[in-house]
Amino acid sequence: MLKFFVTSDTNAETGVAEARQKLMSEEFYKFINNNDYGESVACLAIIFMCRSPELDFKRRLRFSKKDKILFFDIMLDYYKFVNFTQEQRISELCEQLLSEIPFVVKKYRFENFNSDKLMSNLINWFEMNNLIARNE
Repeated sequence: MLKFFVTSDTNAETGVAEARQKLMSEEFYKFINNNDYGESVACLAIIFMCRSPELDFKRRLRFSKKDKILFFDIMLDYYKFVNFTQEQRISELCEQLLSEIPFVVKKYRFENFNSDKLMSNLINWFEMNNLIARNE
């Protein structure tokens, strides 16, 4: 089973931490983690990074083969998040997850990881909870 984990490293004025807490409820984790996505990745750890640009934070991306942990940052635009409403922040976090996860997973070409199933589950959760509106 996959352990899906999302946290944040942000400036308080961006509101990212509060938006992430609303988005990543206990029910969300139960929904995502109660599925089998394959054996290549045991843990997917994602950090929303939204820091003042003057701090010059760089994106981290790492896969531990021994522990099967894929760890990466999603870099967010500080100025956009400072000016977003809480609803906009939540929606943008969802969209960032949906765009960044496939990009990072493809880079590693895992033999046994069903990223399509994970993405489908994320989309379903976000839509069921009115966090995004998909027009596909």
